[in-house]
Amino acid sequence: MQGNESYRQYLQYHANNHPSATKRAEAQALLNVTGDDGGLNGYFLMGNGTNNKGQTVGEQKSNGYTASSLNRSVNPWWMNSYASWQNRYNKKTGLPPESFAETF
Repeated sequence: MQGNESYRQYLQYHANNHPSATKRAEAQALLNVTGDDGGLNGYFLMGNGTNNKGQTVGEQKSNGYTASSLNRSVNPWWMNSYASWQNRYNKKTGLPPESFAETF
């Protein structure tokens, strides 16, 4: 990896190459439902459908992970990992974090 990859490219790399099967599965689950901004797809978070009262019922899954677990723990962990990786890359290149996106 060069250091200028997007969040989804970062996830794709780890879905293919992480030594932990669990982390590969998490990265793949996030790839199915997240964008480069790190936000999960709103339709995915809303649930599977509605009951006769119009309430959302059921929870969708991606690669075996529920929407709530991806939203509350898995995605925050990966976003933090991505931010740390970018920060390390910025220190190596000498670029301030705020100029990173504009430079690459």
